[in-house]
Amino acid sequence: MPARKRILVTGATGFLGREIVAAGAQKGHHMVAVSRAGTKVAGSNELQACGNLARGVSAIQLAGIDAVIHCAALVHQPAASAAAYTPMNVDVPLALAKDILDWQPSIELEEGLNRTIVGEPGRTMVESVSLV
Repeated sequence: MPARKRILVTGATGFLGREIVAAGAQKGHHMVAVSRAGTKVAGSNELQACGNLARGVSAIQLAGIDAVIHCAALVHQPAASAAAYTPMNVDVPLALAKDILDWQPSIELEEGLNRTIVGEPGRTMVESVSLV
């Protein structure tokens, strides 16, 4: 059996995030659910309240985390302009990736959830996530 990992999921109360938390828990991983208010998510072992990530990602605690899966996003806003989507859907993932690489130059998860973010300072490679 693969080693149990501590996996942090942003947007954990959303459509995709709650499914990833549940799937990771089912595989035996320690799931850290991150949401605006720190709301309980089925399968989560730990909760983090981060407020509105569009205002900054500094509230996310990365210590002891083996993998990060970013699911927080602005969606289903038909009246919003493209500029309204940029802070949450472009700026936040880039800021989060930078914080991860500043904290730990290489994060990789071999089992359960394939590589989420792998990189080294100055170079980031983001790959798709698949549940195994």
